[in-house]
Amino acid sequence: QITKSIIPFNLGNVLADKDRKLNFNLLPGDEIRVYSKTVFNNVRSISIEGVVRSPGTYSLKTGMTMKDLILEAGGVSEDVYRYKIEVARIDPEKVDENTYAEIIELDMYNDYKIVNSSSNFVGTSIDSTEFKLRPYDYVSVRPDPFFKMQRKVTVTGAVYYPGIYTLLGPNEKIT
Repeated sequence: QITKSIIPFNLGNVLADKDRKLNFNLLPGDEIRVYSKTVFNNVRSISIEGVVRSPGTYSLKTGMTMKDLILEAGGVSEDVYRYKIEVARIDPEKVDENTYAEIIELDMYNDYKIVNSSSNFVGTSIDSTEFKLRPYDYVSVRPDPFFKMQRKVTVTGAVYYPGIYTLLGPNEKIT
């Protein structure tokens, strides 16, 4: 009966030391398979959605911050003063059937300054400008629902001062 065996070895080590034990004689029918380094590179991803120009999944780079991810996603797509960022973070080392993810809430201002508004996640590294991302983070960027650009009305016709007027509040009337 003929069986196949897998004998793993490090090609670099064998080539560096030809007298090594793993430098064995080849037999007819042997196969040597050399894998590319990319097979062993485990690319971690992070995702971003919400009011960014290019939402989607991106590769996590070493030392990548929230600001880096938002800029890679094309920046924010709305002219708003403040944004609420929610990071859904999982820790693959801590598998728990009762908890799917931890939520970290951040506030970001239009100059990309980030402040921590609340965090239930232990060990969150943050200072006034940076927030380090981790593998598998899912980021949602939402505009401040209370911030709106000036709301305007146009008055024309037989009036003393026709033109564009800014509304001061929700109860402003024609008078």
